[in-house]
Amino acid sequence: MDKHRLLGACGIYCGACDHYLSTLQEGKYLLEEIPGSGRNLIKVPCKGCKSENPADMCEWCAQCDIKLCAAKRSIDHCGLCDEFPCERMRSFRNDGLIHHKEAFKNIEILKVLGPEQWLEEQSKKWKCKSCNSSFSCYETVCHACGSVLDGYYPDKRK
Repeated sequence: MDKHRLLGACGIYCGACDHYLSTLQEGKYLLEEIPGSGRNLIKVPCKGCKSENPADMCEWCAQCDIKLCAAKRSIDHCGLCDEFPCERMRSFRNDGLIHHKEAFKNIEILKVLGPEQWLEEQSKKWKCKSCNSSFSCYETVCHACGSVLDGYYPDKRK
């Protein structure tokens, strides 16, 4: 399996995705309901957008134009493309999903740090500062200890 499987070609960290986390033992609680979202993940677990088997990805990740474009160009992420930022990435960033807005910033950081250090920093970013439990970008309160989380949705915190 690709060691960078949690590095989305778009610059999104798959490790903060509720679908990915629900495949891990520590994220099984997400299969019931993502706290506060009303979303149920039973039908869409994912092992990262660079998983070798499309059946191991969410449908939208398996068919993602950005991911397919990067694979066709044999690049790890869009920051390695001479055409970045392309119209496809601009549309992605502006599609209304808050975590997609981070894509350009993440790509710029990736270009400076490199994938290994970026992945390490992202792994730390998406852990509760109080108990070290992993959380998704959709969560606002830690499922394990109840601490307020520093995610993408500060306006939805309890």
